[in-house]
Amino acid sequence: MDHKIACMDGIELDGLDVAKGISMAGGTVELYLDTLAMFHKDALIRISEITNCLASGNLPLYTVHVHALKSASANVGAESLSKAAHTLEAAGNHNNIDFVKTHTAAFIAELQSLLTKVNALLILKRKPAKEKDCGLNMEDMDADLVILKTAIREFDAGTMNETIARLEALTQEYLTGNVIENIADNVLIAEYDKAIELIDSLLNSDSRSEG
Repeated sequence: MDHKIACMDGIELDGLDVAKGISMAGGTVELYLDTLAMFHKDALIRISEITNCLASGNLPLYTVHVHALKSASANVGAESLSKAAHTLEAAGNHNNIDFVKTHTAAFIAELQSLLTKVNALLILKRKPAKEKDCGLNMEDMDADLVILKTAIREFDAGTMNETIARLEALTQEYLTGNVIENIADNVLIAEYDKAIELIDSLLNSDSRSEG
């Protein structure tokens, strides 16, 4: 794991060379945060795909996903992850399934750890602390949260996707949008219990309607 990189423009994360990431993103913090957001979303999908590839023995497709993570990790300044992905990609290209099976779990664990930190950073930096949820239509949000919760329990993928899209559009300008994004991410990687836990936290919150 990379050492902690010196803080730049208020951004500091274990495992990221922030200066390099900002440079790669075009030289501004705003563009870097956008790049981190895309990296976060894409990496969650790649983790799911890599897991499926290992389960099905599809080593060529596994290698495609690891290659994508190698490039994406380098672009955000995650050098340790990029190097690990490069090693796994080489093993995949040489059909070294034993090496892949032995080392993929540690790679995914390191990636997931970074994604958790990236998500926290995005919540902190992309949504001003002074922003309130006043103006957010709580009744519409609650209705969709109940629909989403039911869809998750019934494994209704179509309804899940449609409802998440409505919730994201409804809450994108508000602090609650951060929680909705968390719910969407957990649905994406099939962490359904966690998604339901977050839904319940919103439905049971007394603070959403304050100030």
